[in-house]
Amino acid sequence: MIAVVGADGTVGSALAGALGARRIVYRDPRPGETSIDAADDLLSSAAVVINAAGFRVRPGLGAADYRRSHVDAVARLVPRLSPGALLVQISSASVLGRDPARPPGNDPAGRPETFGCPAYALAKKEAEVVARGAAASQGLKITVVRPAVLYGPEPDGMIGTLLTLGKKGLLLRLVPARHRHHFCSFPLLVEAIGRIARAGEGIEPPLVVADPFVVTSGDIAAAICGIHRPGIAIPFPAGLGGAFLRLFPRAASPRLDLKTWGEILGILALDTVYDPSETFRRLGIDPSRFSRERTWARLVRGLEAEP
Repeated sequence: MIAVVGADGTVGSALAGALGARRIVYRDPRPGETSIDAADDLLSSAAVVINAAGFRVRPGLGAADYRRSHVDAVARLVPRLSPGALLVQISSASVLGRDPARPPGNDPAGRPETFGCPAYALAKKEAEVVARGAAASQGLKITVVRPAVLYGPEPDGMIGTLLTLGKKGLLLRLVPARHRHHFCSFPLLVEAIGRIARAGEGIEPPLVVADPFVVTSGDIAAAICGIHRPGIAIPFPAGLGGAFLRLFPRAASPRLDLKTWGEILGILALDTVYDPSETFRRLGIDPSRFSRERTWARLVRGLEAEP
């Protein structure tokens, strides 16, 4: 039996639905869901537990919030699992940071302090360390998965924001247009997690899950123009704007938290390429099944990925 912790979030909900897993949530449970506070029996009987819980980068949150929802939460979760079970810890490619000299690849150590929002990346990396230590003491198997920025047929995150603005007639054209963005489609993440869960074994080192292609800021602008044909185009130097906003203090109010908005803009400005080839090889996934034409070209238009 597979259980997904954090099935009330975007990632956890998608994984639970695709894998037919039991849903464990942090909010008040709905039909078919189990509250994390009442999930002891479910967690102890699960052969595979996928931990997809925790805050993503968003204004109004600080280092303590990220640590509580990632580090502290996984420290409370692991002791509730039974020896021999497999824990799939959903981390983030943000822990790899940014190394201008070479693609980060599957570097186990990473450089989380160099990510656009270091508090988030550091919390994700610490959660990995805590999960590994607790799993070892509990006799668990563990696989850490580090997906790149996710996208799917429903607008969400960075791509969703730009598409929403395009629908309103405004094209935010990120500059420089040559900057690369390495994303991960939801179908690819589901395929990777599904293969890990079915195998039921721990895998080392942590696995980067990212598309077998990259898109540029220019590609993103062209896609938005092809979908919504916005009437106003504004060149947007996200790096410069982010650097200015990061000078402000952090605030608990999302509207006033200019520092985090600056960090988000800084992430948009990164020229990021990963190397997921080892992940495709280890999991036996054919990269051509998740080509640009089958995933990106369809999902950004709100269509399902090509099977």
